[in-house]
Amino acid sequence: MYYVRSAAFEKAPELVWALVMGFTGAQVTTFGIALEEDRSDAPVARQPDGQRRASP
Repeated sequence: MYYVRSAAFEKAPELVWALVMGFTGAQVTTFGIALEEDRSDAPVARQPDGQRRASP
């Protein structure tokens, strides 16, 4: 069984990462992380504190 999740991290919200974990029973047997999408050119929204956030 595999678990796949997309994630963007606070320090680089324009980058979306694909995290993959594979399981055999309760044990993690496979792990991978890869750049899924670079949204650097995507429209962005600003928070009240002025920090940049990638739009959904």
